[in-house]
Amino acid sequence: LGKLNKSIIHNDGNDHNIILDKNSNPAGIIDFGDMIYSYKSAEPAVCMAYVALKVRDIQPSISLVLKHYNAVHKLNEFELKAVIYLLCLRLCITVSMASWRKKLFPNNAYLSTSEASAWRILRMMEKEDLENWSDALHENAL
Repeated sequence: LGKLNKSIIHNDGNDHNIILDKNSNPAGIIDFGDMIYSYKSAEPAVCMAYVALKVRDIQPSISLVLKHYNAVHKLNEFELKAVIYLLCLRLCITVSMASWRKKLFPNNAYLSTSEASAWRILRMMEKEDLENWSDALHENAL
């Protein structure tokens, strides 16, 4: 953990929090309610988790996110290799929060919107060699 830098991160990078200009180009972000001081590599991991929820072929899509993030905000080798683990942790948070919130607000279907997809990915990742994913993401991000 000492090799992972910390920073203030948005911590909720997803398509619902991007402001587009009149030409549909990204112009800014909104929703700073999840902003925290945490590992810098958690920022792309959160975004990659959201992307993974929406695609079938996960690795190329999340690799692209990490590559573009790293082009602007350089991550060190350890940070690049940690991203896949942080992505899985984010998905664990997604299913844990959905379970907890459903008990509090049983009539709010929105609270479990991502739960099934997150479980699908976690079950898939359980069978994968995360070290191989880590190495592949690292190489693709350079």
